[in-house]
Amino acid sequence: MIRAPIVIFLGLFIALAACGAQQPATTLPELDPRRTQIQDLEEQIHVATEQMSAGGALCADVCRLADDICKNQGDICRLAGESPGDAWGHERCDKATASCQDAKARCLACRQP
Repeated sequence: MIRAPIVIFLGLFIALAACGAQQPATTLPELDPRRTQIQDLEEQIHVATEQMSAGGALCADVCRLADDICKNQGDICRLAGESPGDAWGHERCDKATASCQDAKARCLACRQP
């Protein structure tokens, strides 16, 4: 008779311990369309950053490119947010956020007299 409460207690303990365990970070599978979209948006950010750095870029062009970079950053972070445990996507969001901040700073700098 005493064995039943012990078995129940152990079962509850194991169940609670399993619920509290952290789940490992996941990565979007190679063929997930969100991964492809994020990679495409990253490439657009890269191209825009190179264009922004090209000699002779007008301030209006720099600011337009900054807007494009920040729009892509928003899209990347939205896509990454659709898969909360995806470390790869969140790293891409962080990188795109840094690119957006840098692009905004470049736009502001060119507007300074």
